Amino acid sequence: MRVDDLSFLLQLFPALLTIYFIVVEAYTFAGVSERWSATGATVILTAASAVVIARVPYGGWLLAVTALAYLASRISARLRQSARGVAADALGALTITMVVSLFVYIRWHLPGRVFAWSGVTVITCHAIAYLVETARRRETASPLLAGLYLWQFPVLPVGPIVRYDEFAPQHLRLQSLVSLGAFAYGTRRIVIGVIKLWLIAGTLGETADAIFALPSSRLGTGAAWVGALSFSLQIYYLLSGYGDLAIGAGRVLGLRYPENFRRPYVAESLRDFWTRWHMTALAWARDYLSSPIVERQRLTPRAFLHVVIGFVFLGIWYGATGNLLLWACYSAVCLALEALWLGALIARLPRVARHLSLLAVLLAGWVILRTDTLAAAATFFQAMGGIHAPTAFPVWRFLTPAVWAALFVAVIGAGPMVPWISRWRVTLDAATTATVMMIGAVWVWLRRLLRAAVRRG
Repeated sequence: MRVDDLSFLLQLFPALLTIYFIVVEAYTFAGVSERWSATGATVILTAASAVVIARVPYGGWLLAVTALAYLASRISARLRQSARGVAADALGALTITMVVSLFVYIRWHLPGRVFAWSGVTVITCHAIAYLVETARRRETASPLLAGLYLWQFPVLPVGPIVRYDEFAPQHLRLQSLVSLGAFAYGTRRIVIGVIKLWLIAGTLGETADAIFALPSSRLGTGAAWVGALSFSLQIYYLLSGYGDLAIGAGRVLGLRYPENFRRPYVAESLRDFWTRWHMTALAWARDYLSSPIVERQRLTPRAFLHVVIGFVFLGIWYGATGNLLLWACYSAVCLALEALWLGALIARLPRVARHLSLLAVLLAGWVILRTDTLAAAATFFQAMGGIHAPTAFPVWRFLTPAVWAALFVAVIGAGPMVPWISRWRVTLDAATTATVMMIGAVWVWLRRLLRAAVRRG
């Protein structure tokens, strides 16, 4: 999702909220039944989601294929009622193949980063989950509910991915889930998400791009470490920032989404890290790809292969290209070694040493994912190890005041939460909402004042 797409969402959101809240509360002041009010709100959200997806590359195809997936689920349900389960299963498999084929086609035709933030992966995951879950329960949803689940725009582009059976009951309880407290909480999460995306991930992303683009003759040790650290923090704040926007927008609209990240960089082990990282995506990979990345089970060649498949799924989502399979195998091997014997050995080390070893493994993995070839990764590791050309670019050229500030805030924010902050969350919610409303009111007043001045002039 490009910056102009995000700007479009921020412009669409106020108008959407105005209409949405009027419809949600219509049963209170207009005597409309709660059911009709909830239906009207669902229509508005589904239509807004369709508008947003239409702006995504290949958005028309996505809308058409997901609509066909819904029709296929209806036909499969009727086939099962007629005791033609084999035909229903064949239709379901064909539909999933069609959805995955479109996913592969779009991935092939879009650059990695454009694809990563386009929302194609989330829509594909929701379509597959809907087809599987409705087939298991032998029932389908109404067109409106299915459309809202398949197209819900708050979770674009990186989730959270929600299960259909967890999402479906919410549209009937919109009146009870929409409240001033939910609005305040959602507003705070939206503000936090914007800060993560533009002030932290945006700044560190520019630094990481500049350093990883350096030729080997200009890559120094200091620059290599700054680049690796910047990308490690950028990918976390980029993904979690979009997650905050989704959770915040959903809460304002009365939809509850699960958390996607739980401070992964404070994890105690590699497995603990992956139980905290992009949690809904890994849960989807576990349920629908049989990838036990975060599960404790006996290590077998088949289980290892499924773990590699799960990491390939994540890497494709993040836009990786050249070193995708290498990163997936590296991450799976590290998890396997930790499960076999390395984890018990590291557990004997002091806590600081354990955590530094974990960060080193993760940092190496992010470097592999970020580089395009094995040679580029090897050159980057050599530079980090102190082997570099005498004509290396000085690191201070990259460490501007903005980068220093972003690194400082990013490291503090990714670390352990200060206990007393949680005591002030309610106050922060209220203060954030009041600040946003005050800025909006001042902006409206200034615009009217300027227009009046122009008319007088």
